[in-house]
Amino acid sequence: RLADRIGIMKDGRLVQMATPEQMIAAPADDYVRAFTKNAPRDRILTVGAIAGKAKGKTGGKPIEASVKIGDAAAQVLSSDHAIPVIDGQGKAIGAVTREGMIAALFPESGA
Repeated sequence: RLADRIGIMKDGRLVQMATPEQMIAAPADDYVRAFTKNAPRDRILTVGAIAGKAKGKTGGKPIEASVKIGDAAAQVLSSDHAIPVIDGQGKAIGAVTREGMIAALFPESGA
């Protein structure tokens, strides 16, 4: 298990202090991006972190935002539609697409 917050330094300067999820989802610069390149994204990123606005048709069983993307990948990748994403109270907060899941799991693929 990773720490709650991580600091990455370069040349004696703090480059970014964030949660592991924030660091992977929104790296401060190319140095942080390279540093986190081999992190197990499927076990760190949540569906909520990659969800976007629901555009067009959504379908399938909603996924709670706190679910790790590795646990939701099969459902999302096998769907022809965006899957609704809900918060802990069941309120819709967006959707996750097959393309979004692929990009989150394999950012170097350019999806």
